[in-house]
Parts: sequence; C-alpha cells; structure tokens
Amino acid sequence: MEAETISEQISLQEIVDQNEELAEPVEIISPELFPEDFHQLTICPFRGVSSKSTIADESEEFPEPVDPLKRLEDLEETPLSKRSFAEIYVNECHKYGVTPLQYVCDVFQAVEQNPEELVDVDLNRIGCSNRQVQIILDCLVVTCPERLNILNISHNLLMNVPLTVSLANLLQLSQRIIYLDLSHSALGDSEVASILAEALSNSAVRKLNLSHCHLTDVGGMRLFNALALSFTIEEVDVSWNRLEHLTGVAAGLFLSTNSTIQELNLEGNFLYLEKECIVPFLKELAKNESLRKLNLAWNALRGTLFSAALYKAMTGSRLEVLNLEMNCLRSEEGASLLKAFRKCEILKEVFLGGNFMSEDDIKELIKAFGRNPNMKFLSVGEYQFVNKVAGRLSKRFMTRDPTKTIKFQGVILFNPPRPVDVPEMLLERCRFLGFKPKKKKRKRDLGHFMLQLQQLENPLLERDDFVMLVKKFRIKLDKSLLGSLMDAFAERKQVDCAAMALKYLGKYPTDPPPVKPKKGKRKKKAKAK
Repeated sequence: MEAETISEQISLQEIVDQNEELAEPVEIISPELFPEDFHQLTICPFRGVSSKSTIADESEEFPEPVDPLKRLEDLEETPLSKRSFAEIYVNECHKYGVTPLQYVCDVFQAVEQNPEELVDVDLNRIGCSNRQVQIILDCLVVTCPERLNILNISHNLLMNVPLTVSLANLLQLSQRIIYLDLSHSALGDSEVASILAEALSNSAVRKLNLSHCHLTDVGGMRLFNALALSFTIEEVDVSWNRLEHLTGVAAGLFLSTNSTIQELNLEGNFLYLEKECIVPFLKELAKNESLRKLNLAWNALRGTLFSAALYKAMTGSRLEVLNLEMNCLRSEEGASLLKAFRKCEILKEVFLGGNFMSEDDIKELIKAFGRNPNMKFLSVGEYQFVNKVAGRLSKRFMTRDPTKTIKFQGVILFNPPRPVDVPEMLLERCRFLGFKPKKKKRKRDLGHFMLQLQQLENPLLERDDFVMLVKKFRIKLDKSLLGSLMDAFAERKQVDCAAMALKYLGKYPTDPPPVKPKKGKRKKKAKAK
C-alpha cells in the first residue's frame, strides 16, 4: 500500500498544535534516541490511544503483506534421499504435533550407521500412544523396510484402525519380518482384526504372538482363515483370548490345509463345546503332519466325544508335545489317554496337571508312560501328590531310563487318621467343667472323684447311684454329658466305675486331697450377771 492511499497524514507539528490547548502538553522525545525514520510519541490518554506508538515516516512505504501458504509453497523441500533417518522421524513428529522421542532417534541413528545389519525393533512397554507408534512404523516403511527382522510392540495396550493400517503396510513391504509380537494389545475391534489378518496372509511372518489381546471369536476365525493362505507361518500363540466354537472350527481347517505350522498355543480360551468346537478341531488335527506342539490348557475340556476324538488325534497326528493341564479330565478321559500312551510312537511330552483323575488313573498312566520307550516327559501336576505305589513306580522307571522324567509335587506317605477316643474326650470335658468356676471354693478336681470311685467295694453302680455320687461330690456337669459318660462306661446296664477311674487316672495321675484338721469346740463364756 502506497503513502497516497492514506486518508490522513499526520506530521509531528500538527500533533503538537492539536495538543497545545490540553492541560498536559505533549512531551516530545528527542529523535536522536531513535532511528531517523521512526518517531516515538506520548499522546494524551484521553484520546483512547496508547501512550507509546510508532509512526512511520511519510516517505516510507508499507510492505506488501505476505501470504504464509504461498511462502510454504516457495520453500524447497529437502528430498528424502538426502535426509537422515532421525530427521525423517523428527519431521513426521512435527507434522502431527507429536514430541519426538530421543530413544527412537537413537535407534534410527544406529540403523543408519550400520546399513548391512538386520534391524530388531523393540517397542515393548515403551508407553507410546497410537499416533506415536504409527509415526514410527511409517518411518520404518520409508527408511529400511527390507532390513526388518523382529517387530515387538507388545504390552502397550494399543491398536486402532490407522495404526493397524500402518502395520499392514509395513508387513506388506517388509518381507523379512519373521517375528511379530502384539501381545497385550487391543484387538477386540472386528475391523482391526480383519485388517491385521489380511496383512498376515501375504506376509513373511514365521512367529506370531497375539496372547492377551481381547481377540473375539469372529476375529479369531478371520485370523485363522487368513493364516491358511500363508506359506511361512510356523508358530501361532493366541492364548488367553475369547475364542470359542467359530475359532475352533477355523483353526481345524487351518491345520488341515497348512503344512508349515509347528506350534499352536490355544491356552485359556473357551473351546469346551464338543460337537461345535473341539471335536471338529481334533478331527482335522489328525490330518496334519507338521504340527509338533499343541497347548489346550485351561479350556474346560471333557466329555465322551472329546475323549474319543483325542485318542484319534494323538495316534493319528505327529504331535510331540501335548498340554492338557487345568481342564476337566476324569476317569473316562483318562482311559483314552491310557490307550493312547500304549499306542503312540511319536509323542514325547505330556502335561496332565490340574485335572480330576483318581489316584488309580494316575498310577496306570505312569505305568503306561514308563513302558513306552518313546515318551520322555510326563507331568501329573506341579502341585500334585501321588500315592506310594505311583511314587515307587516313578522312581523305578526314572532309575531304569535316566532320560525319562515324571513330574509331581511329592508322595503321600501312609498316615492313617488317629482313632477318636470318645470316653477320653468325655472325661476331659468333665475335668474342664470341674475347674471352670472362678471361685476357688467351687472348683472341683475330677481326679479326687475318681479316687473315691476306685475305693468302692462294688465298682458296678446303678445309674441313679452314680448320679447321686456326682451330686454329692458337688461338681456341675451337664445332664447330656453325664448320660454320655455313663453310656461310654456301661456294663450290663450299670456303670463300670473302676474302668472309668483307671482311664482317667492313667492320663491324669492325681494325689489324694490333704486331710483338713478338725476344728475343736469353743468353750462358751459365762455371761456376767
């Protein structure tokens, strides 16, 4: 904007003339204190203007305003090839308004300094948000996707749709990631699970850990349907999720078509339905020839159909390690396991702790395990105690073949319960009631009463006579207790006082009470008349 367009030009002299009539004259500051083109004035506050203002000289033109967006367009961006990995990460953080992490910058610098080494990205328990992890994954896609070997972002309770899309892009571009750990993440959303499953179907991941991810039954079904298309997957861990019958059927179909899977962990899910879930799964398992380890612990497995399908799966597949701990296996399932132990030629390790099998079932299983030369490890429970026969068999088998191991807590020794002596209990109760009164004069030692019974000429007394003796001794006993005591020492409808005294004095020997000296009669004093 030019000076001619200004509607009103103000000069220094005009301002001074206008303020001559005011009470307070305008204070003119020496122009020597400021640059030549600017003059700083103090104006009367009643004019509604700031007391300090800067006015441009008439000869100076106002600069043309600059458009900030146009200025950003004119800036020349540095190409990605000339930026360092850390600079790319910092720029991405500034773009989204996120604070860069120094730890991540150091990782990117180390990756850039060693261009020939494989990269293991460990973001376990880093405490980042979804946006921060998404930026890191996007930077990995740009910088070094072909060098990634391990990606661990577990224990962060993350995962939304944008982050899953970034992870899927990274899995598609990087065909060297062999281990992906997303445990303790939030995969409960069906859309998130679908995007991840589709990305895993075309990835090179060999080991996949999705434990404690809140994975639903539908999400688990989509995951196994996608993994059926993978030619590299070897280990899958989906333990402690919410997988039910849909996932069980999908996992069975996955085992029937996949030829690379070696280890499958389904611990801590809800696969207990027989017809709808576990039986179809075990039928398809019998067709698989690559699976070596299977974990079905904590699934509440039981039932007649399950036991028959389990026998066929153990004898038909090539399983080497089977974990059935913490289920509901009883004698019926134990019989199927016993037949499988006798016939299996490949099975080496079996875990059976925390079930409801009897001691005889455990003994027979230990016997079958010891006679099978191919089986090397049997766990009947880390906190399980076995009887003496099973313990002796275990020790004999482990001594004969040192490669065999049978795990249990200990051996129950022969310790029968102590017989209950009812007469002794009744006498102890009577003794307690004799010493119960607080006043010393009312306390009675039952041993003194037994000494009196021992001195009787006829030890057999009628019940009424025995009650009279108790009352005469002045010991307070309950009526029901006294009746039970007489019944315990009854002899031909009479009370055997000799046996009672012998029983009590044998446990509580008592001395006779001291004889009290007789008091002499006092002489009466004659009354004075």
